[in-house]
Amino acid sequence: MNWQTLLTIAPTALSAGFYSITHLTFFCAMKSRRKSAIELPAYDAVRQALVTGLIEDALAHDAGRYAEIGRQLPGVRHTLSRQNPSPDSRLSVALRFWRGWTEARDERWRGDEADKLIAMADWPRFARTIASDLALDRDTMEPAVVTRFG
Repeated sequence: MNWQTLLTIAPTALSAGFYSITHLTFFCAMKSRRKSAIELPAYDAVRQALVTGLIEDALAHDAGRYAEIGRQLPGVRHTLSRQNPSPDSRLSVALRFWRGWTEARDERWRGDEADKLIAMADWPRFARTIASDLALDRDTMEPAVVTRFG
């Protein structure tokens, strides 16, 4: 938190029980372990981009336009990598699923043994499930997705 922001909120914070700027600074530092208000819009933007991309790719898959699957993946992956998410975060799981989907497509759905756990027709259904879970900001509990990409 910079001093300009601190001075802006100081009058309100002092009237709310913070007895000094030092106390307020310490409190803000303690709260900084959680996502800040600045970080949340970035998280929400990546989450929404994943939801949109997965839904669009599910529609493309259903229509037989397999070449369109994953077109937005590089941009979303780049944006997500700047946030440094934990490997087990819901965003990381969704990204690994999306990458696996594009790899299965690139291998003409023949993939390795792990990819054979997901049939060609199941990819769009799982994408919709993950997108729905992300839209509600919750973890995906679909066993095949968790086993393979969690």
